[in-house]
Amino acid sequence: MGRTLCMHVWALIYVGVLHYKGLGVPQDYAEAYKWYDLAASRATDEKTRSLLSRNRDNAAMKLPFEQVVEAQEFIREWNKTHPQ
Repeated sequence: MGRTLCMHVWALIYVGVLHYKGLGVPQDYAEAYKWYDLAASRATDEKTRSLLSRNRDNAAMKLPFEQVVEAQEFIREWNKTHPQ
């Protein structure tokens, strides 16, 4: 990942990893999906976006469709209140 990533993107990635692996928080693939998606949408380079999108998609494969839809709604609402 490039050095040009803003610190808030790194924070989003970190929260995604914590939830995906269950490190210090209950393992939660829906939460991981949300934070990976938000980080990917804010990443500045294609390589990082691609990696984060792949991580998001891996989390999605572990979820029922309804949870993915709920996560996407959360992301839409988050983006309304936290513009890039």
